[in-house]
Amino acid sequence: MIRYLVSDLDGTLLHGHGESILDLSEVNKEGIKRAKEHGIHIIPATGRSVTYPIKLYEMYHFSDDIWGAGLNGAAVYHNGMIQEHGIPASEIKELLAFVEPLIKYYDNIQLQDLWDKRIYYTNQKEPYFRMVKESKVLGCSSTSELEIKEYLQEYPDTNFGKFSLISYDPTYNIELEKIITSRFGEKYTITRSNPTYLEITNQRASKGTFIQCLIEHGIKREEIAVIGDSYNDASMFSEVIHSFALSHGEEYVKNHAAHVVDSVAEAIDWIIAYNKKGNE
Repeated sequence: MIRYLVSDLDGTLLHGHGESILDLSEVNKEGIKRAKEHGIHIIPATGRSVTYPIKLYEMYHFSDDIWGAGLNGAAVYHNGMIQEHGIPASEIKELLAFVEPLIKYYDNIQLQDLWDKRIYYTNQKEPYFRMVKESKVLGCSSTSELEIKEYLQEYPDTNFGKFSLISYDPTYNIELEKIITSRFGEKYTITRSNPTYLEITNQRASKGTFIQCLIEHGIKREEIAVIGDSYNDASMFSEVIHSFALSHGEEYVKNHAAHVVDSVAEAIDWIIAYNKKGNE
């Protein structure tokens, strides 16, 4: 029986959201209600900070047992932080020195600590302005007034959860991924959460290792299903039997999923029917 659905956020659980990104679509709100009625727990796993899953639990009360993965698995929360896989500031400086000459490929750099703070290479460009506004509206993240170099100088002992290169030309991110993987591929996990974000985390941090963490904490592998739409979700698929990709997602992800659906709600309904059939 499937008891847990581990869901990506952007493009997946948050797809079709309302005015706020955390204002879920009516389809997914109704799906979550059906999930709770049938004892299926939603567990968010996101490239965003772990404070976003926590906020969603507050808003939609998926269950009393709060689980969530942030920063592609660099931060794991289970009624409190239980696992952190960070990158020390000294290594962030090395990454920054490597990518600065590649400035033509990206529009900004985003650095995130292991809780809720975002720091940008420049505070004079997007997405800094957008994230300042989002932070004020949602109250589940914060944006530093210091830029990355200033922040690293001010807080040299900090461990960071994720280093992201942001390019609004997706073809540039493909080239960036090749260049950075050739230099750092054996040291870090390098993936794309969407066509515009290339993300670098600790080698032990991925959504797939989050599934392994759930299993280590007593959840059975056969009780877990996963759902996502982008490259950083694919590492979950090989960890479970039942994986769902969104029909609007990346072709690579759909090709590696067991099922393709139009919404999280559709995946929930599939799980309900599957569980019912198993109990007959």
